[in-house]
Amino acid sequence: MRFTQYNNQPTTRGVKQIGDLLGRFVKITQDGDIARTAVVEALSEVGIRITTDKLSIKGTTVLVKISPAGKNELFLKQGRILESLKRNPLTDKITAVR
Repeated sequence: MRFTQYNNQPTTRGVKQIGDLLGRFVKITQDGDIARTAVVEALSEVGIRITTDKLSIKGTTVLVKISPAGKNELFLKQGRILESLKRNPLTDKITAVR
């Protein structure tokens, strides 16, 4: 792309592609998917079966969409779940599972 300066001399400026600008958000999304998979694996270690579409990560909290009975089981096993999450570098910042 060519622009004309005040003295009528053309200059060339680098134009960034939109993909370059949004590249960092793609990486964040991929890391989020991997972290959700790691949470599912940690839950399955303690006996709670769930899929990745039933949970979300908000900051340092994992929100799980399950039945009230499942929530009780989740609460009772939260200590073991958090220990399992602390061992994984992708999920070591998680402080609560609700």
